Amino acid sequence: MSENEDILNEIDKWDKLLKSNNDFLEIAFFKIFVKFENFIVEMILQYASGEASSENYLPIRRLDFDDPEHLKNTIDTKYLDVSDKTKSLVDQIFDNNNPFSFFFDCQEATFFDSLRSVRNYIAHESRESKEKYRKKALFNKAHIEPNAYLSKRYKAEDITSNYTKFIELVKSYSELIIDMSSYEGKKSNDGAENRKGKVNNSINRKRKRYYSHIRKKDFSQ
Repeated sequence: MSENEDILNEIDKWDKLLKSNNDFLEIAFFKIFVKFENFIVEMILQYASGEASSENYLPIRRLDFDDPEHLKNTIDTKYLDVSDKTKSLVDQIFDNNNPFSFFFDCQEATFFDSLRSVRNYIAHESRESKEKYRKKALFNKAHIEPNAYLSKRYKAEDITSNYTKFIELVKSYSELIIDMSSYEGKKSNDGAENRKGKVNNSINRKRKRYYSHIRKKDFSQ
């Protein structure tokens, strides 16, 4: 069983429900987002403890930990989330060319950050979370509910919705985190930037295959 199977099953479950009722979009996004964040944290803990993925991939480590609890006790926390603090931690634990740093620095990092504001607003509906959602996701424009935001086009010239873009991101990067062995920081004449370009090209190829599969199911307006 691959580590991202639970996420993929969750996506498939909601995909079937959304075909009949688009009102489920908000809760589908929330459930999948939480699973994706938990997946990233669990993989950080797994790799930091020296346990390879189901694809037999293990990023090069700068620091070694006996198990997840050893790491949590060392950094004096019981909970990790996908934040700048965790990004800084990842940079200290793993070699530069690791899938987590690549994810945090990816071209969709800003989009993912805006989605986190959507997730927090759905979860809390507080004044603070609403303001952050309006600033980061809506760019200070008139308020719309998350269901409407997720249904909107990702870009004006793009046929995909914000929700579909999110699903594509989750699938692509969960696969990358499980196995980045082909792009790891090995001695190469290509150089780091070209290796990063290869990862982007690989993800783009997956996107094309994914888009061809989901276009008929899109929720864009």
